[in-house]
Amino acid sequence: MKHLLLALSLVLIPAAAHSQESKFQPGTVITEFGKIAPVQTDFKIPRSTKFKVLYDIVDPAKPGELNRKLNTPARFLNMHAAAGVPEKNMKLAVVIHGKASIDVANAKVYGAAYDGAENGNVEILKALTD
Repeated sequence: MKHLLLALSLVLIPAAAHSQESKFQPGTVITEFGKIAPVQTDFKIPRSTKFKVLYDIVDPAKPGELNRKLNTPARFLNMHAAAGVPEKNMKLAVVIHGKASIDVANAKVYGAAYDGAENGNVEILKALTD
């Protein structure tokens, strides 16, 4: 019986994780990044609510890859827009320092630091700035 339960858990856990991943969809504010999943709640955020949020990023991405920490503010914007918060009521600041500073470097500096690799953060930085 113990072996049957173990086998079932090995089959069902990945299936549940995959079904969760497939629920994630693009948001309306930053469509290329910050995918969101629907949230069922009885709580309504008042439309007059204003958010001022600071993100502190100090850890860099692997060379050529997207810094996943930059995906978090994109997700915040998309989630709250889906909950009815007007975009004008969301003010975000992203502070990047320390070793993560390379993730906002121009192509020449980034390439020199990482043997010619392209900066995988260019598109998300543009989307967040826009």
